[in-house]
Amino acid sequence: DDSLVPGQIVVSILHLAHVTGREEDELGLLLRWSYGSAFGLWHGLLRRRIPEPWAVAAFAATLMTATLTMFPLLGRTPPPWRWPRGFLATSFATHAAYACAVALVDDRLSE
Repeated sequence: DDSLVPGQIVVSILHLAHVTGREEDELGLLLRWSYGSAFGLWHGLLRRRIPEPWAVAAFAATLMTATLTMFPLLGRTPPPWRWPRGFLATSFATHAAYACAVALVDDRLSE
């Protein structure tokens, strides 16, 4: 389960010692909201340069590339080919849902 990994990544990068489970969870939420917002802006930039559905496809590819590389590199998880199929499927499904939601919101805000 990757639910704890974002918090572990923050703890690792910032070299924090003596972090409680609750603090790790809060750091994970902070990381998710910050990179979620940054990626949302990335979709906006892509959308201005390339038409939909290519912008959302490039956006989703960016999300998955980041997930499949950053978790093993920074979160010390196994490489993606060793992830249980259910975890991998959940990761793809949630990122696809996020990419579609961002594209829909961006489309509505651009009208």
